[in-house]
Amino acid sequence: MPSAPFFTQESVHLLAGLRKNNDREWFQRNKSRIDDFLIAPARQLVLDVGRNLGQMAEGLVADPRLDRSIYRLHRDTRFSKDKRPYKEHLGLIWWQDLPEGKLSSPCFYFHLTPDGFLWSAGCYRFTPPLLAAFRRAVVDPESGPAFKFIAAGLRSRGLEFNPPDLKRNPPGFSGQPWAGEWLRRKGVYTWSDWLPISDSTILGPRAAGYLSRSFADALPIHIWLKSLFERHGRQGEEGGQGARPSPGGGRPAGKVSLPEDDF
Repeated sequence: MPSAPFFTQESVHLLAGLRKNNDREWFQRNKSRIDDFLIAPARQLVLDVGRNLGQMAEGLVADPRLDRSIYRLHRDTRFSKDKRPYKEHLGLIWWQDLPEGKLSSPCFYFHLTPDGFLWSAGCYRFTPPLLAAFRRAVVDPESGPAFKFIAAGLRSRGLEFNPPDLKRNPPGFSGQPWAGEWLRRKGVYTWSDWLPISDSTILGPRAAGYLSRSFADALPIHIWLKSLFERHGRQGEEGGQGARPSPGGGRPAGKVSLPEDDF
């Protein structure tokens, strides 16, 4: 049977089967079907959505390989109490080509389960230098109100934001009362409600267009964050200290470790 060019009900049934039979024997017995009806359409979706978004967010990575834009189904159970060998969802990510890496750069994320799906956009965890830059931008008289306007617009569309990580404002930061909730975050990202799986959403040939339009709703926060990263990089280069290395030039200073296996 040829690989499917997009997700179908068979894709959903496979995830449901994996949830019910999360063991290596079942996975190996169904590996060819998983490749054909989950991984193959995921590769195509990565490329199609990346092509659409690339016109709006230059430098976005859409790499249809496993461990790049497609998260592996295999779980790393070495340090986890949960010894199930496989994730019971499929995760895809598109991220800006920056030294900080996937989850510490502005990115878009898609999460598919047997029960529904959601999508997300933003930066999941700032590196320490970018966290300081973000906080300065929030209280800045020009970039702060722009961010406030963008966040209000996304909330008016029914999108949620991650909760604050801190109970109090970090030392040295006050700003306007509205800024407090953002100063207490260590990352900023928004996500959709859980959405039903149907032919009008994520199944069939319309999926790439649907997901691209959904991501476009959150594009303002992505562009604001992308601009923040670019300004911070230029300031580091001009100031001499704190300059960010180019991709492939070694581990960036202040890079944080993130549990990417959870995605």
